[in-house]
Amino acid sequence: MPLPHDKYLIIDDISEDGEQENIMAQDGGYIRSYIKNDFFTEHLVCSKLWIGDYTKYNTLEELAAAGKGIKRLAVLRADVDSLRSAISSGFEEKYNSLSRSTALSRNLSIFFKFYINHILEKPEFSLEGNEAVPQRNASVIYSGGDDLFIVGAWKDILEFSIDLYNTFKKFTLGALTFSAGYGIYDVKYPVSYMAYETGKLEEQSKANEGKNSITLFKTSNTAKTQNNGCGEFEENHTYKWDELISEVLGEKFKTLVDFFSGSEEKGASFLYRLLELFREDKEGRINIARLAYLLGRIESELDMNSDETSRQKYGQFAEKIYKWRLDNKDRKQMITAVYIYAYLIRQNGA
Repeated sequence: MPLPHDKYLIIDDISEDGEQENIMAQDGGYIRSYIKNDFFTEHLVCSKLWIGDYTKYNTLEELAAAGKGIKRLAVLRADVDSLRSAISSGFEEKYNSLSRSTALSRNLSIFFKFYINHILEKPEFSLEGNEAVPQRNASVIYSGGDDLFIVGAWKDILEFSIDLYNTFKKFTLGALTFSAGYGIYDVKYPVSYMAYETGKLEEQSKANEGKNSITLFKTSNTAKTQNNGCGEFEENHTYKWDELISEVLGEKFKTLVDFFSGSEEKGASFLYRLLELFREDKEGRINIARLAYLLGRIESELDMNSDETSRQKYGQFAEKIYKWRLDNKDRKQMITAVYIYAYLIRQNGA
């Protein structure tokens, strides 16, 4: 590739026969070489470039189509919490030095530019608890310094956010945290709007006490403006990371998956009615009679009274539903779980 001032650029793989070293030694016009995303350069003297460049498909349409359930895109924006404070006052006075602060910044940059690719290539977390998880249907728009912006299939991005949290926690030994915004969009929605809106979600997460949070779907100020495919977002879906993982996904979402397993098509119609009953009415009243009627319909139509195992399964489910509806924290978590489960079982992908 020609460059100004009669220079040129060569892009090549590192060969085992030392060809690059010969070029560097014999070419009188050689100035410098760079290597991308590689710690070990063997005998070559190269400047290292760290680049978050993971991508599974070339278009947003392909990313959305590759996802499971509803064919929607998701955007994740994340930023390390209180980094300036950590750099300026995170070390004890006797250990505080420019070199330590520089090392902290450099290692964070390597995490977001280099390790981010590995987190996407070798995923671990699965909503359904699958052991074999394929590479994420995602594309890195930007990742570096202390923040990132990634787009992909809605489920892949949600699962990736959990992998990111777990990996970052290990990488920093829990000394640093990050907050994030997660938005779901139609593939035709302008990317610039996605970026702006998920930026607002990220801000809402950072406004949560103690930060270390994620806000899903929509900010509380604009929650009624976007239709999610199963009704409108009307609630505040901001959670601490551990609450999202263990209580929203590990408890509420898992309960829905386990109970409706094998009956997803019939269960879908009940989800919307269950969602309505979990939302507060204008006076904040709880209509237990309607909830009891709905649970009775579920028991009948899903044939949950046919054997002892089914009866126990239904009894445990109904008990949890009553309990969660009466507690505001559980109610909020259940609404979020219903949204996610509804996306997962959408058969037509619309």
